[in-house]
Amino acid sequence: MEITVLCRVVDNYGDIGFVYRLARSIREISRGIRLSLIVSDLEAFARIADIRISAGKKYQRRGGWRIFDWNAAEECGRYFMRHEPLYIVECFQCGRPDWLDGVLFRKDKKSVTHMLNLEYLTAETWADEFHLLKSGTRSPLVRKVNFMPGFTRRTAGLVLDAHFTKCVRNRKLAMADMAPLLPPDASRALYDPGIFCVTVFSYERDFTCVAEALSKKGNAHVLLAEGPGKDCFLSAMRESKSAFPVTVLPPLPQTAWDALLCCSDFNFIRGEDSFSRACLSGIPFIWHAYRQSEGTHLIKVSALLNVMENFFAEKEDAEFFRLYRKTMLWYNTRDGDADGICAEAAECMREAEAPTPEALLSVISHGGCDGPFRDFSDYLFSNGNLTESLIAYFRNLQDK
Repeated sequence: MEITVLCRVVDNYGDIGFVYRLARSIREISRGIRLSLIVSDLEAFARIADIRISAGKKYQRRGGWRIFDWNAAEECGRYFMRHEPLYIVECFQCGRPDWLDGVLFRKDKKSVTHMLNLEYLTAETWADEFHLLKSGTRSPLVRKVNFMPGFTRRTAGLVLDAHFTKCVRNRKLAMADMAPLLPPDASRALYDPGIFCVTVFSYERDFTCVAEALSKKGNAHVLLAEGPGKDCFLSAMRESKSAFPVTVLPPLPQTAWDALLCCSDFNFIRGEDSFSRACLSGIPFIWHAYRQSEGTHLIKVSALLNVMENFFAEKEDAEFFRLYRKTMLWYNTRDGDADGICAEAAECMREAEAPTPEALLSVISHGGCDGPFRDFSDYLFSNGNLTESLIAYFRNLQDK
């Protein structure tokens, strides 16, 4: 069987991060599957990969996969006309390049192509009903089904690749994998049990309250990732006169980034792939959702919190969670958001509450509330592996 995966990169790390993880996981589970990756931004791929990706090549073989430049229409069209794709994963409503539509919808096509529309991760309840729902195309020979990652057993679950699973379960091994790739001061901080390490990977926002809270922590060390949030964070530190060590991280391969998320004491994260890893890590976190029109990203944040709340049933945990909920919703808002948002997002905004630095520090310190985050992680692992579900779906079609 050969599976073709489509990835049009929108968020430099989230989209291609998921695709790279899925490809590695497929390779781990089934050596008999041949994989072709069609990627719109090979430079982004090269930044996170543990293998050498040549950004300027229209076609290359790496990691046991065929990797194609989405934009190389002539070369890709010629190859896939000769090797017609029968099993396609279209990631995150990315669409298809025109040259591939020319292959799939040509008049003399005879074989059936099965396509999965692999959606963005969401905790919204509609994901259960949407999973494996058929979707129309303009040809009976191209059959499309919606495939939902998610937080329940009625969805496909999350990708549980071997390396990340190892990092969650064995911090010592995770540290050994990661430490050689980090600046020395970051490695020392992570190895020192007396230092509270906070990873920050964010979109643009005002970090003043975060910087003031971490100043009050006393033993915080921030590991700051490149991206649109980096300058915002450094600016907030300067303006608030905050004083704590910060290490700006170099670009890290995905496996090292996974290990970092599992070894930090708290994670501020963004993006599709890092979002799923934060949920699985068992480490307390705040998620910065990708901003959407009409404030619908707030609905996604609220839905995640609704799922997580089930793991904070004990009285002291429930008290912590009320503050945690208000804080994460606040973290995903900004001034002026009330204009032009839908009614459901407006309801989420009413729940949001800007914390004082002291209140935010209590969330970051998560005093005694690690257990519910670990329980949430265990639950997600018990839901099964998205990769296995995807392969089983295609195998079933192949056997018919």
